[in-house]
Amino acid sequence: MSSPYIIAQRPSLLQLFLAQELIVLSQRHGKAYCFPSLETLQKRIARHYPPGCVPTIRTIIRHLNKLACDEYIDRVRRHRRGPNGMEFRSTLYKLKKKLYDMVFRFMARCKYLGKKVVFPDRPRRTKKTSRPVVRDWREVVETASDPPPNRDIALAHIRDFLRSQK
Repeated sequence: MSSPYIIAQRPSLLQLFLAQELIVLSQRHGKAYCFPSLETLQKRIARHYPPGCVPTIRTIIRHLNKLACDEYIDRVRRHRRGPNGMEFRSTLYKLKKKLYDMVFRFMARCKYLGKKVVFPDRPRRTKKTSRPVVRDWREVVETASDPPPNRDIALAHIRDFLRSQK
């Protein structure tokens, strides 16, 4: 007999890297969305893996679908019929508050957390009809002790932390 409760699964390391890269790409222009190509995501994620162990495009698509099914992001396929047939553009990723919270909860558990290393500021909402930002992320991030000198060391600590939790 199956359990009536839904067991929440922790995001995988690749999903956390994808979430982090989507946040960084969206923050480059101060928006809560971005539209990188899959090749761009693959190149950016390749920095976190040893040479020769880069996740394939299909694996990245699978993990993006998992993030979309768990309602961390909204994926909008951008294609239309052009004069020469179908015209495809890169997929639009709308980042939800749940994604920021997932990355923040994970990073808050890590020993090493630096403002410029991993977690950028969350964009402020400007419309009066939108709900206000509940938490100022900068205060929480700045209170972390011993930030690492660079991003690679922080990501190494993140990988060690995830492996110890299995």
